[in-house]
Amino acid sequence: MTDLPTVVLHHQLADAGHYDWLLGDPADPDQTGPLVTFRCAEPPMHWPADAESNLTALPSHRRRYLQYQGPLSRQRGSVRRVAEGKATAELWTEHHRILRLDWPGRGMRVELRHRSGDAWIARVLAD
Repeated sequence: MTDLPTVVLHHQLADAGHYDWLLGDPADPDQTGPLVTFRCAEPPMHWPADAESNLTALPSHRRRYLQYQGPLSRQRGSVRRVAEGKATAELWTEHHRILRLDWPGRGMRVELRHRSGDAWIARVLAD
């Protein structure tokens, strides 16, 4: 299985903030295409093992966001990287995904299930 790049960005807006979780798409063998992106209230490495976390699928992001930190154009706030790691897809379908995530200080397995529209649910799995 191929290691996929993954980062978590804190996206600060004028009135609030959230986290953007970006990861490589395992369907992109060269890892040169856009990144799968979700909005989340808490970064994945802080998700509790005993609860579900709501995610919102966002349009794919350019790979430059793996490294970029700073202001965004068109008054969309700014981003700051809070974590960088590797992901491995154990299962990857259109509506169901299981990933091994390796963050500094925490490794975890996560299941993602599509609900409807852009709504997804994440659940930390036992190793």
